[in-house]
Amino acid sequence: MTRAVDLAKRAVITTEDLTNIPSGAKNLIINGDMSIWQRGTSFSATGTDYTADRWQTQGQVWTGTRSTDVPDDFQYSLDITSGSGSYGSFGQKIEAVNCKHLVGKTVTLSFYSKAVSGETNCYVLLKVPSAEDNWTSSSNISTQSISDIGSTWTKHSFTFTNLPSSVATGLLVMIFHGIGQTTQRRYTGFQLEVGDTATPFEHRPYDMELARCKRYYEKSYPIGTFAGSTVVAGRRQMGGSNVSATTSFLSGPIITFEVEKRTTPTIVLYDSAGNSGKCVRYQLGLGDSQNENITALDIGSTGLYTYSASGASRSGVGVHFTADAEL
Repeated sequence: MTRAVDLAKRAVITTEDLTNIPSGAKNLIINGDMSIWQRGTSFSATGTDYTADRWQTQGQVWTGTRSTDVPDDFQYSLDITSGSGSYGSFGQKIEAVNCKHLVGKTVTLSFYSKAVSGETNCYVLLKVPSAEDNWTSSSNISTQSISDIGSTWTKHSFTFTNLPSSVATGLLVMIFHGIGQTTQRRYTGFQLEVGDTATPFEHRPYDMELARCKRYYEKSYPIGTFAGSTVVAGRRQMGGSNVSATTSFLSGPIITFEVEKRTTPTIVLYDSAGNSGKCVRYQLGLGDSQNENITALDIGSTGLYTYSASGASRSGVGVHFTADAEL
Protein backbone atom coordinates (compact mmCIF):
# COMPACT_ATOMS: atom_id res chain seq x y z
CA MET A 1 0.00 0.00 0.00
CA THR A 2 1.42 3.35 -1.00
CA ARG A 3 1.62 6.19 1.47
CA ALA A 4 -0.89 8.20 -0.60
CA VAL A 5 -3.48 5.39 -0.49
CA ASP A 6 -2.93 4.91 3.23
CA LEU A 7 -3.50 8.60 3.94
CA ALA A 8 -6.60 8.62 1.74
CA LYS A 9 -8.10 5.71 3.72
CA ARG A 10 -7.43 7.45 6.99
CA ALA A 11 -9.19 10.58 5.72
CA VAL A 12 -12.48 8.77 5.09
CA ILE A 13 -15.10 9.67 7.72
CA THR A 14 -18.28 7.63 7.65
CA THR A 15 -21.80 8.74 8.62
CA GLU A 16 -21.57 6.36 11.58
CA ASP A 17 -18.41 8.11 12.76
CA LEU A 18 -20.18 11.48 12.74
CA THR A 19 -23.29 10.29 14.57
CA ASN A 20 -21.18 8.68 17.29
CA ILE A 21 -19.30 11.88 18.12
CA PRO A 22 -20.77 13.22 21.41
CA SER A 23 -21.56 16.91 21.03
CA GLY A 24 -22.54 17.53 24.64
CA ALA A 25 -25.09 20.11 23.52
CA LYS A 26 -28.01 18.17 22.09
CA ASN A 27 -29.88 17.89 25.38
CA LEU A 28 -31.29 21.17 26.75
CA ILE A 29 -32.00 19.50 30.10
CA ILE A 30 -29.17 19.67 32.65
CA ASN A 31 -28.64 16.62 34.89
CA GLY A 32 -31.27 14.66 33.00
CA ASP A 33 -29.74 11.41 34.20
CA MET A 34 -29.95 12.47 37.88
CA SER A 35 -26.19 12.02 38.29
CA ILE A 36 -25.49 15.22 40.29
CA TRP A 37 -26.82 15.64 43.86
CA GLN A 38 -24.93 18.56 45.44
CA ARG A 39 -27.64 19.29 48.04
CA GLY A 40 -27.95 15.74 49.35
CA THR A 41 -29.75 12.53 48.39
CA SER A 42 -33.04 12.66 50.35
CA PHE A 43 -35.56 15.48 50.68
CA SER A 44 -38.91 16.40 52.20
CA ALA A 45 -40.33 18.96 49.79
CA THR A 46 -42.90 21.46 51.02
CA GLY A 47 -42.94 24.10 48.29
CA THR A 48 -40.48 24.99 45.55
CA ASP A 49 -37.39 23.12 46.71
CA TYR A 50 -34.44 21.79 44.72
CA THR A 51 -33.61 18.08 44.97
CA ALA A 52 -31.25 16.53 42.44
CA ASP A 53 -29.40 19.41 40.83
CA ARG A 54 -31.57 21.64 38.61
CA TRP A 55 -34.75 19.69 39.52
CA GLN A 56 -37.25 21.70 41.53
CA THR A 57 -40.53 20.74 43.18
CA GLN A 58 -43.44 22.82 41.91
CA GLY A 59 -45.39 23.89 45.00
CA GLN A 60 -46.18 20.35 46.12
CA VAL A 61 -45.51 18.22 49.20
CA TRP A 62 -43.60 15.01 48.54
CA THR A 63 -40.52 13.11 49.61
CA GLY A 64 -37.70 12.47 47.18
CA THR A 65 -34.68 10.21 47.30
CA ARG A 66 -31.87 9.14 45.04
CA SER A 67 -32.53 5.60 43.83
CA THR A 68 -30.29 3.02 42.20
CA ASP A 69 -33.31 1.35 40.60
CA VAL A 70 -32.68 2.42 37.01
CA PRO A 71 -33.08 1.35 33.38
CA ASP A 72 -30.05 0.04 31.51
CA ASP A 73 -27.18 2.52 31.02
CA PHE A 74 -28.15 4.78 33.96
CA GLN A 75 -26.79 5.06 37.50
CA TYR A 76 -29.45 6.99 39.43
CA SER A 77 -33.11 7.91 39.30
CA LEU A 78 -35.30 10.31 41.28
CA ASP A 79 -37.79 8.46 43.49
CA ILE A 80 -40.90 10.52 44.38
CA THR A 81 -43.52 9.53 46.95
CA SER A 82 -46.49 11.87 47.29
CA GLY A 83 -49.69 11.79 49.33
CA SER A 84 -53.25 11.58 48.06
CA GLY A 85 -53.60 15.36 47.92
CA SER A 86 -50.40 16.02 45.95
CA TYR A 87 -49.71 16.02 42.23
CA GLY A 88 -46.09 15.05 42.91
CA SER A 89 -45.07 17.78 40.50
CA PHE A 90 -41.47 18.66 39.67
CA GLY A 91 -39.63 20.22 36.79
CA GLN A 92 -36.65 22.10 35.40
CA LYS A 93 -36.45 25.75 34.40
CA ILE A 94 -34.29 26.33 31.35
CA GLU A 95 -32.46 29.64 31.19
CA ALA A 96 -33.62 32.10 28.51
CA VAL A 97 -30.17 32.28 26.92
CA ASN A 98 -30.56 28.59 26.04
CA CYS A 99 -34.09 29.02 24.62
CA LYS A 100 -33.70 31.82 22.05
CA HIS A 101 -33.30 29.38 19.18
CA LEU A 102 -36.49 27.46 20.05
CA VAL A 103 -38.98 30.01 18.72
CA GLY A 104 -41.12 28.37 16.04
CA LYS A 105 -39.28 25.08 16.43
CA THR A 106 -40.45 21.54 17.14
CA VAL A 107 -38.95 19.92 20.23
CA THR A 108 -39.20 16.43 21.70
CA LEU A 109 -39.04 15.56 25.38
CA SER A 110 -38.17 11.99 26.32
CA PHE A 111 -37.57 10.27 29.66
CA TYR A 112 -37.74 6.95 31.46
CA SER A 113 -40.31 6.37 34.19
CA LYS A 114 -41.66 3.62 36.39
CA ALA A 115 -44.80 3.51 38.53
CA VAL A 116 -44.02 1.71 41.79
CA SER A 117 -47.49 2.20 43.31
CA GLY A 118 -50.52 4.45 43.04
CA GLU A 119 -51.45 6.64 40.07
CA THR A 120 -49.98 5.56 36.74
CA ASN A 121 -50.95 8.54 34.57
CA CYS A 122 -48.50 11.27 33.70
CA TYR A 123 -48.80 14.85 32.45
CA VAL A 124 -46.10 16.96 30.79
CA LEU A 125 -46.56 20.71 30.88
CA LEU A 126 -44.51 23.43 29.19
CA LYS A 127 -44.61 26.90 30.75
CA VAL A 128 -42.95 30.25 30.04
CA PRO A 129 -42.23 33.12 32.49
CA SER A 130 -43.85 36.55 32.40
CA ALA A 131 -40.47 38.13 31.63
CA GLU A 132 -37.02 36.87 30.79
CA ASP A 133 -35.91 34.45 33.53
CA ASN A 134 -38.50 35.99 35.86
CA TRP A 135 -40.69 33.23 37.27
CA THR A 136 -42.79 35.28 39.69
CA SER A 137 -45.64 34.44 37.31
CA SER A 138 -45.89 32.15 34.30
CA SER A 139 -48.28 30.81 31.69
CA ASN A 140 -48.91 27.42 30.10
CA ILE A 141 -48.08 26.91 26.44
CA SER A 142 -48.74 23.17 26.00
CA THR A 143 -49.82 20.05 27.89
CA GLN A 144 -49.68 16.38 26.92
CA SER A 145 -50.40 13.21 28.85
CA ILE A 146 -50.27 9.43 28.91
CA SER A 147 -52.63 7.21 30.88
CA ASP A 148 -50.11 4.62 32.07
CA ILE A 149 -46.36 5.06 32.50
CA GLY A 150 -46.02 1.35 33.28
CA SER A 151 -44.81 -0.69 36.24
CA THR A 152 -41.45 -1.41 34.60
CA TRP A 153 -38.93 1.05 33.21
CA THR A 154 -40.37 2.49 30.00
CA LYS A 155 -39.17 5.29 27.73
CA HIS A 156 -41.81 7.89 26.83
CA SER A 157 -41.60 10.81 24.43
CA PHE A 158 -43.69 13.92 23.78
CA THR A 159 -43.36 16.20 20.74
CA PHE A 160 -44.31 19.88 20.83
CA THR A 161 -44.58 21.81 17.55
CA ASN A 162 -44.26 25.48 16.61
CA LEU A 163 -43.15 26.84 19.98
CA PRO A 164 -44.35 30.43 20.52
CA SER A 165 -42.14 33.51 20.58
CA SER A 166 -42.57 33.70 24.37
CA VAL A 167 -40.31 30.67 24.74
CA ALA A 168 -37.38 33.05 24.20
CA THR A 169 -37.92 34.29 27.79
CA GLY A 170 -37.27 30.82 29.28
CA LEU A 171 -38.96 27.45 29.54
CA LEU A 172 -40.20 25.22 32.35
CA VAL A 173 -40.59 21.50 31.68
CA MET A 174 -42.95 20.17 34.37
CA ILE A 175 -44.02 16.61 35.21
CA PHE A 176 -46.98 15.69 37.42
CA HIS A 177 -49.71 13.09 37.90
CA GLY A 178 -53.36 12.96 38.95
CA ILE A 179 -54.25 13.06 42.63
CA GLY A 180 -56.38 10.64 44.59
CA GLN A 181 -54.03 8.17 46.24
CA THR A 182 -50.52 7.87 47.63
CA THR A 183 -48.19 7.52 44.68
CA GLN A 184 -44.60 6.37 44.27
CA ARG A 185 -42.74 6.57 40.98
CA ARG A 186 -39.22 6.95 39.61
CA TYR A 187 -37.75 9.02 36.78
CA THR A 188 -34.47 9.42 34.91
CA GLY A 189 -33.03 10.01 31.43
CA PHE A 190 -34.74 13.33 30.67
CA GLN A 191 -33.82 14.79 27.30
CA LEU A 192 -35.25 17.83 25.50
CA GLU A 193 -33.99 18.25 21.95
CA VAL A 194 -34.87 20.08 18.77
CA GLY A 195 -36.73 17.89 16.27
CA ASP A 196 -39.69 15.54 16.14
CA THR A 197 -37.82 12.37 17.14
CA ALA A 198 -36.54 11.15 20.50
CA THR A 199 -32.94 10.13 19.95
CA PRO A 200 -30.81 8.05 22.37
CA PHE A 201 -29.99 9.81 25.63
CA GLU A 202 -26.86 11.96 25.50
CA HIS A 203 -24.58 10.79 28.31
CA ARG A 204 -22.30 13.73 29.05
CA PRO A 205 -19.12 13.22 31.14
CA TYR A 206 -19.68 13.66 34.88
CA ASP A 207 -17.33 16.65 35.16
CA MET A 208 -19.11 18.41 32.29
CA GLU A 209 -22.52 17.86 33.89
CA LEU A 210 -21.25 19.01 37.30
CA ALA A 211 -19.86 22.23 35.80
CA ARG A 212 -23.22 22.95 34.16
CA CYS A 213 -24.96 22.45 37.50
CA LYS A 214 -22.48 24.75 39.23
CA ARG A 215 -23.55 27.65 37.00
CA TYR A 216 -26.67 27.65 39.19
CA TYR A 217 -25.50 26.21 42.52
CA GLU A 218 -22.07 25.65 44.02
CA LYS A 219 -20.80 24.70 47.46
CA SER A 220 -17.41 24.34 49.09
CA TYR A 221 -18.44 21.12 50.79
CA PRO A 222 -17.45 17.84 49.09
CA ILE A 223 -20.05 16.10 46.96
CA GLY A 224 -22.11 13.90 49.28
CA THR A 225 -21.66 16.20 52.30
CA PHE A 226 -24.65 18.31 53.27
CA ALA A 227 -24.07 22.06 53.31
CA GLY A 228 -23.97 23.10 56.95
CA SER A 229 -22.49 19.82 58.16
CA THR A 230 -19.62 19.69 60.63
CA VAL A 231 -16.71 19.27 58.27
CA VAL A 232 -13.10 20.30 57.91
CA ALA A 233 -12.36 18.50 54.65
CA GLY A 234 -13.26 20.06 51.36
CA ARG A 235 -12.68 23.41 49.70
CA ARG A 236 -12.76 25.55 52.84
CA GLN A 237 -11.64 29.06 51.92
CA MET A 238 -8.91 30.49 54.13
CA GLY A 239 -7.10 33.80 54.31
CA GLY A 240 -6.97 37.03 56.22
CA SER A 241 -4.74 39.59 57.87
CA ASN A 242 -5.32 42.57 60.16
CA VAL A 243 -6.88 45.46 58.27
CA SER A 244 -5.11 47.97 60.52
CA ALA A 245 -3.49 48.10 63.91
CA THR A 246 -6.29 50.28 65.27
CA THR A 247 -9.20 47.95 64.39
CA SER A 248 -10.15 44.41 65.32
CA PHE A 249 -11.27 43.31 61.86
CA LEU A 250 -9.71 40.64 59.70
CA SER A 251 -10.02 40.60 55.96
CA GLY A 252 -11.46 37.22 55.13
CA PRO A 253 -11.05 34.97 52.13
CA ILE A 254 -11.59 36.17 48.61
CA ILE A 255 -13.78 33.39 47.27
CA THR A 256 -13.59 32.67 43.54
CA PHE A 257 -16.28 30.35 42.19
CA GLU A 258 -15.23 27.33 40.15
CA VAL A 259 -17.90 28.24 37.57
CA GLU A 260 -19.23 31.73 36.88
CA LYS A 261 -22.86 31.98 38.01
CA ARG A 262 -25.69 33.01 35.70
CA THR A 263 -26.32 36.00 37.99
CA THR A 264 -25.27 37.34 41.39
CA PRO A 265 -25.94 34.41 43.75
CA THR A 266 -27.35 34.23 47.26
CA ILE A 267 -24.49 33.39 49.62
CA VAL A 268 -24.56 31.48 52.90
CA LEU A 269 -21.31 31.22 54.86
CA TYR A 270 -20.54 28.52 57.44
CA ASP A 271 -17.83 27.75 59.94
CA SER A 272 -16.42 24.21 60.08
CA ALA A 273 -18.92 23.30 62.81
CA GLY A 274 -21.79 24.00 60.41
CA ASN A 275 -23.01 27.28 61.96
CA SER A 276 -24.52 29.48 59.24
CA GLY A 277 -23.45 33.09 58.93
CA LYS A 278 -20.31 32.27 60.90
CA CYS A 279 -16.64 31.55 60.27
CA VAL A 280 -13.71 29.92 62.01
CA ARG A 281 -10.80 32.10 63.09
CA TYR A 282 -7.46 30.41 63.46
CA GLN A 283 -3.85 30.92 64.39
CA LEU A 284 -1.03 28.40 64.64
CA GLY A 285 -0.53 27.20 68.20
CA LEU A 286 -3.81 28.68 69.46
CA GLY A 287 -6.34 26.41 67.74
CA ASP A 288 -9.50 27.27 65.84
CA SER A 289 -12.23 29.54 67.19
CA GLN A 290 -15.62 28.58 65.71
CA ASN A 291 -18.90 30.51 65.51
CA GLU A 292 -17.34 33.90 64.79
CA ASN A 293 -19.27 36.50 62.82
CA ILE A 294 -18.45 37.02 59.16
CA THR A 295 -19.83 39.29 56.47
CA ALA A 296 -20.00 38.74 52.70
CA LEU A 297 -19.17 41.78 50.57
CA ASP A 298 -18.93 42.63 46.87
CA ILE A 299 -20.82 39.50 45.80
CA GLY A 300 -20.74 38.98 42.05
CA SER A 301 -21.17 36.22 39.50
CA THR A 302 -17.51 35.19 39.79
CA GLY A 303 -16.94 35.41 43.55
CA LEU A 304 -17.03 37.56 46.67
CA TYR A 305 -14.99 39.15 49.42
CA THR A 306 -15.49 38.57 53.16
CA TYR A 307 -14.41 40.09 56.44
CA SER A 308 -14.72 39.06 60.07
CA ALA A 309 -14.53 40.74 63.45
CA SER A 310 -11.54 39.36 65.31
CA GLY A 311 -9.45 39.83 68.41
CA ALA A 312 -5.75 40.49 68.23
CA SER A 313 -4.96 36.85 68.98
CA ARG A 314 -6.30 35.63 65.64
CA SER A 315 -4.70 36.09 62.26
CA GLY A 316 -6.84 34.20 59.74
CA VAL A 317 -10.36 33.27 58.68
CA GLY A 318 -11.80 30.08 57.20
CA VAL A 319 -15.31 29.55 55.81
CA HIS A 320 -17.39 27.09 53.86
CA PHE A 321 -20.05 28.51 51.55
CA THR A 322 -23.01 27.85 49.28
CA ALA A 323 -23.76 30.06 46.28
CA ASP A 324 -27.30 29.83 44.86
CA ALA A 325 -28.13 31.41 41.48
CA GLU A 326 -31.07 29.17 40.56
CA LEU A 327 -33.94 30.45 38.43
